[in-house]
Amino acid sequence: AKFSRLIRMNLDFADKTFIKLSDELERLESYLMLEKMRFDDDLQYEIWVSDDIDPEKTDIPNMIIQPFVENAIWHGILKSQNEGKVTVNIFH
Repeated sequence: AKFSRLIRMNLDFADKTFIKLSDELERLESYLMLEKMRFDDDLQYEIWVSDDIDPEKTDIPNMIIQPFVENAIWHGILKSQNEGKVTVNIFH
């Protein structure tokens, strides 16, 4: 169900150049939850958004954050074969 939700979100936003930050963060959260399940909870993550940013009113390029997080997991944490933590900080 979580995987199909992520796929549905990707399809819903596929034709959009810009999306709300809140939508990107929701999709990122879904992706990270799936990766956490795959890593048997050896993956920790934290997403922090500065108080001066309203995710509902902030437009960002579609799929701008997730590829960086995926790269960090695949080329950092996965290769190290240790527990890992991904921290995403969004600020001005």
